[in-house]
Amino acid sequence: MSIVVRLAKENDMIAMEQLLDKTKLNKVGIAENLDNFLVVEDLRSEPLPSIVGMVGLEIYGDKGILRSLVLRSEGWNSKVGVELIALIISYGWRKGLKEIYLMASSSRSFFEYWGFVELAWDDVPDQLKVSSQFTEYNPSYVTVMRLVKE
Repeated sequence: MSIVVRLAKENDMIAMEQLLDKTKLNKVGIAENLDNFLVVEDLRSEPLPSIVGMVGLEIYGDKGILRSLVLRSEGWNSKVGVELIALIISYGWRKGLKEIYLMASSSRSFFEYWGFVELAWDDVPDQLKVSSQFTEYNPSYVTVMRLVKE
C-alpha cells in the first residue's frame, strides 16, 4: 500500500463521515475540530486517492481528546495504526497539550502500550465533559484513559 498521512481538509469531510458511519463512531464535533485531524490516503486508489483512515484531537486549552481512530480493514496493518497514533500524539504535544484523554472499549491494551492509563470517569476535567465524546457515551461501556506529557 502506498499511503500518505496529512492534515484533513474541508473537502475530506464526506469521506471522513463515511468512515465513521461504517464503524458507528460519533461524527459530532468533527467539522469544528477539522484542523486537528489527520487522514490516511491510499495513493493507489483509482481514479483519485481515497481516504482509508483518520484520527483527530479535540483541543480544550492544554488538554485534548484523542478520537475517531479509524482505518478501513483493507488499509489496516499494525504499522499504519502505530504510526498514526505516534503522529497524533506528537501533533498534540506540538500544539501545547499537557494531557491527552481518550475513551476505549476493547483496545485498552493498545493504548496502554503508548503510556495511557485508566482514569475514573469522575476524574475527567470538567472542561472536557462538554465534548460529545463524553456526553454521548455511557461510562459503564467505555474506559477513560489519560496520557500525561513527560
